[in-house]
Amino acid sequence: MDKNIKIKEIIADVKAGNNFADKVKIRRYIPILEKGDIARNYLFKVNSMNLDLMDPVTKVIESEMLWRFNVLLEFTNIKVDDDDITFENYDVLSSSGIFDHIKEECGLDFTKMEKFIMETMMFSRNDFMSDMLKSANGDNLKESLKEFKEILGDKELVNKMSEIIAFNDPIAKAEIEKAKAGVAKEKLKADIETKK
Repeated sequence: MDKNIKIKEIIADVKAGNNFADKVKIRRYIPILEKGDIARNYLFKVNSMNLDLMDPVTKVIESEMLWRFNVLLEFTNIKVDDDDITFENYDVLSSSGIFDHIKEECGLDFTKMEKFIMETMMFSRNDFMSDMLKSANGDNLKESLKEFKEILGDKELVNKMSEIIAFNDPIAKAEIEKAKAGVAKEKLKADIETKK
Protein backbone atom coordinates (compact mmCIF):
# COMPACT_ATOMS: atom_id res chain seq x y z
CA MET A 1 0.00 0.00 0.00
CA ASP A 2 1.33 3.43 -0.92
CA LYS A 3 2.21 5.57 2.07
CA ASN A 4 0.63 8.72 0.68
CA ILE A 5 -0.26 10.59 3.86
CA LYS A 6 2.11 11.72 6.59
CA ILE A 7 1.19 11.09 10.18
CA LYS A 8 1.76 14.80 10.84
CA GLU A 9 -1.30 15.55 8.66
CA ILE A 10 -3.47 13.14 10.65
CA ILE A 11 -2.25 14.62 13.94
CA ALA A 12 -2.96 18.15 12.69
CA ASP A 13 -6.49 17.05 11.72
CA VAL A 14 -7.07 15.42 15.11
CA LYS A 15 -5.86 18.51 16.96
CA ALA A 16 -8.03 20.79 14.79
CA GLY A 17 -11.06 18.54 15.19
CA ASN A 18 -11.22 17.84 11.45
CA ASN A 19 -12.52 14.58 10.02
CA PHE A 20 -9.56 12.52 8.87
CA ALA A 21 -11.32 9.18 8.34
CA ASP A 22 -11.61 9.51 4.56
CA LYS A 23 -7.84 10.16 4.29
CA VAL A 24 -6.87 6.93 6.07
CA LYS A 25 -6.96 3.76 4.00
CA ILE A 26 -6.81 0.46 5.90
CA ARG A 27 -5.94 -2.87 4.38
CA ARG A 28 -7.31 -6.01 5.89
CA TYR A 29 -4.46 -8.31 4.87
CA ILE A 30 -0.67 -8.05 4.73
CA PRO A 31 1.16 -10.73 2.67
CA ILE A 32 3.25 -13.16 4.73
CA LEU A 33 6.64 -11.98 3.40
CA GLU A 34 5.72 -8.39 4.19
CA LYS A 35 4.73 -9.53 7.70
CA GLY A 36 8.26 -10.91 7.98
CA ASP A 37 9.76 -7.54 7.00
CA ILE A 38 7.54 -5.72 9.52
CA ALA A 39 8.51 -8.21 12.25
CA ARG A 40 12.23 -7.78 11.45
CA ASN A 41 11.90 -4.00 11.56
CA TYR A 42 10.00 -4.07 14.86
CA LEU A 43 12.44 -6.53 16.49
CA PHE A 44 15.43 -4.53 15.23
CA LYS A 45 14.04 -1.36 16.81
CA VAL A 46 13.16 -3.11 20.08
CA ASN A 47 16.60 -4.72 20.24
CA SER A 48 18.24 -1.36 19.48
CA MET A 49 16.79 0.13 22.66
CA ASN A 50 19.13 -0.04 25.63
CA LEU A 51 16.74 -2.24 27.61
CA ASP A 52 19.26 -3.04 30.35
CA LEU A 53 19.19 0.58 31.48
CA MET A 54 15.39 0.91 31.43
CA ASP A 55 13.01 0.17 34.25
CA PRO A 56 10.19 -2.28 33.39
CA VAL A 57 7.58 0.47 32.96
CA THR A 58 9.72 2.37 30.46
CA LYS A 59 10.38 -0.86 28.54
CA VAL A 60 6.65 -1.49 28.20
CA ILE A 61 5.95 2.13 27.19
CA GLU A 62 8.68 2.16 24.53
CA SER A 63 7.64 -1.24 23.16
CA GLU A 64 3.99 -0.16 23.06
CA MET A 65 4.86 2.97 21.10
CA LEU A 66 6.97 1.01 18.62
CA TRP A 67 4.16 -1.55 18.31
CA ARG A 68 1.56 1.10 17.47
CA PHE A 69 3.71 3.17 15.11
CA ASN A 70 5.78 0.43 13.44
CA VAL A 71 3.33 -2.46 13.29
CA LEU A 72 -0.27 -1.26 13.51
CA LEU A 73 0.17 1.68 11.16
CA GLU A 74 1.66 -0.69 8.55
CA PHE A 75 -1.94 -1.69 7.87
CA THR A 76 -2.58 1.87 6.63
CA ASN A 77 -1.45 4.40 4.05
CA ILE A 78 0.06 6.54 6.84
CA LYS A 79 3.80 7.27 6.58
CA VAL A 80 5.65 7.28 9.89
CA ASP A 81 9.15 8.73 10.28
CA ASP A 82 11.27 7.97 13.34
CA ASP A 83 10.86 11.52 14.64
CA ASP A 84 7.06 11.03 14.56
CA ILE A 85 7.28 8.41 17.31
CA THR A 86 6.76 10.63 20.35
CA PHE A 87 4.73 10.42 23.54
CA GLU A 88 2.66 13.41 22.47
CA ASN A 89 1.81 11.91 19.07
CA TYR A 90 0.98 8.59 20.70
CA ASP A 91 -1.39 10.29 23.13
CA VAL A 92 -3.05 12.38 20.41
CA LEU A 93 -3.64 9.33 18.20
CA SER A 94 -4.74 7.11 21.09
CA SER A 95 -7.22 9.65 22.40
CA SER A 96 -8.68 10.04 18.89
CA GLY A 97 -9.38 6.30 18.77
CA ILE A 98 -7.47 5.81 15.51
CA PHE A 99 -5.36 2.91 16.83
CA ASP A 100 -8.45 1.04 18.02
CA HIS A 101 -10.27 1.76 14.76
CA ILE A 102 -7.39 0.40 12.67
CA LYS A 103 -7.13 -2.71 14.83
CA GLU A 104 -10.87 -3.38 14.51
CA GLU A 105 -10.80 -2.91 10.73
CA CYS A 106 -7.82 -5.27 10.31
CA GLY A 107 -9.48 -7.90 12.44
CA LEU A 108 -8.11 -11.40 12.10
CA ASP A 109 -5.02 -10.42 10.12
CA PHE A 110 -3.88 -8.09 12.89
CA THR A 111 -4.26 -10.98 15.35
CA LYS A 112 -2.16 -13.12 12.99
CA MET A 113 0.45 -10.34 12.87
CA GLU A 114 0.62 -10.20 16.69
CA LYS A 115 1.08 -13.98 16.85
CA PHE A 116 3.69 -13.87 14.07
CA ILE A 117 5.80 -11.30 15.93
CA MET A 118 5.44 -13.04 19.31
CA GLU A 119 6.55 -16.35 17.80
CA THR A 120 9.48 -14.60 16.11
CA MET A 121 10.51 -13.13 19.47
CA MET A 122 10.25 -16.55 21.10
CA PHE A 123 12.47 -18.16 18.43
CA SER A 124 14.93 -15.30 18.80
CA ARG A 125 15.16 -15.84 22.57
CA ASN A 126 15.52 -19.60 22.11
CA ASP A 127 18.35 -19.08 19.60
CA PHE A 128 20.11 -16.73 22.05
CA MET A 129 19.82 -19.26 24.90
CA SER A 130 20.98 -22.07 22.62
CA ASP A 131 24.02 -20.10 21.49
CA MET A 132 24.83 -19.16 25.09
CA LEU A 133 24.61 -22.75 26.25
CA LYS A 134 26.69 -23.97 23.30
CA SER A 135 29.41 -21.44 24.14
CA ALA A 136 29.57 -22.54 27.78
CA ASN A 137 32.26 -25.04 28.58
CA GLY A 138 33.19 -26.91 31.73
CA ASP A 139 35.78 -24.33 32.79
CA ASN A 140 33.29 -21.45 32.43
CA LEU A 141 30.71 -23.33 34.47
CA LYS A 142 33.24 -24.26 37.16
CA GLU A 143 34.34 -20.62 37.42
CA SER A 144 30.73 -19.41 37.65
CA LEU A 145 29.95 -21.97 40.35
CA LYS A 146 33.07 -20.94 42.28
CA GLU A 147 32.00 -17.26 42.15
CA PHE A 148 28.47 -18.20 43.20
CA LYS A 149 29.78 -20.19 46.19
CA GLU A 150 31.98 -17.24 47.20
CA ILE A 151 28.97 -14.93 47.12
CA LEU A 152 26.95 -17.38 49.21
CA GLY A 153 29.85 -17.61 51.66
CA ASP A 154 29.72 -13.85 52.27
CA LYS A 155 26.80 -13.78 54.72
CA GLU A 156 26.77 -9.98 54.95
CA LEU A 157 26.46 -9.65 51.15
CA VAL A 158 23.72 -12.29 51.03
CA ASN A 159 21.80 -10.51 53.81
CA LYS A 160 22.09 -7.13 52.06
CA MET A 161 20.97 -8.62 48.74
CA SER A 162 18.06 -10.34 50.50
CA GLU A 163 16.99 -7.04 52.06
CA ILE A 164 17.05 -5.29 48.68
CA ILE A 165 15.08 -8.08 47.01
CA ALA A 166 12.57 -8.21 49.88
CA PHE A 167 12.09 -4.44 49.77
CA ASN A 168 11.22 -4.56 46.04
CA ASP A 169 9.14 -7.74 46.00
CA PRO A 170 6.65 -8.73 48.72
CA ILE A 171 6.44 -12.33 47.47
CA ALA A 172 10.23 -12.67 47.62
CA LYS A 173 10.13 -11.12 51.10
CA ALA A 174 7.81 -13.87 52.33
CA GLU A 175 10.05 -16.56 50.81
CA ILE A 176 13.20 -15.00 52.30
CA GLU A 177 11.56 -14.87 55.74
CA LYS A 178 10.49 -18.50 55.38
CA ALA A 179 14.05 -19.52 54.40
CA LYS A 180 15.54 -17.57 57.34
CA ALA A 181 13.08 -19.27 59.73
CA GLY A 182 14.09 -22.67 58.31
CA VAL A 183 17.80 -21.91 58.79
CA ALA A 184 17.17 -20.68 62.35
CA LYS A 185 15.18 -23.83 63.13
CA GLU A 186 17.95 -26.09 61.80
CA LYS A 187 20.56 -24.14 63.78
CA LEU A 188 18.48 -24.47 66.95
CA LYS A 189 18.16 -28.25 66.39
CA ALA A 190 21.91 -28.53 65.89
CA ASP A 191 22.59 -26.53 69.09
CA ILE A 192 20.23 -28.77 71.07
CA GLU A 193 21.90 -31.91 69.69
CA THR A 194 25.40 -30.68 70.59
CA LYS A 195 24.31 -29.90 74.17
CA LYS A 196 23.02 -33.47 74.73
